[in-house]
Amino acid sequence: MAKKSMIAKNEQRKVIVERYAAKRLELKKALVDPNSTDEVREA
Repeated sequence: MAKKSMIAKNEQRKVIVERYAAKRLELKKALVDPNSTDEVREA
């Protein structure tokens, strides 16, 4: 059985993933877009 601290850490990880999902999606789209500039890709 997992320790309570590991379960809590995993739950916190889920919260962080959800919080930054939109930003991550935006950055991934910029990487794939052939019209985006190098400055945008490095952001």
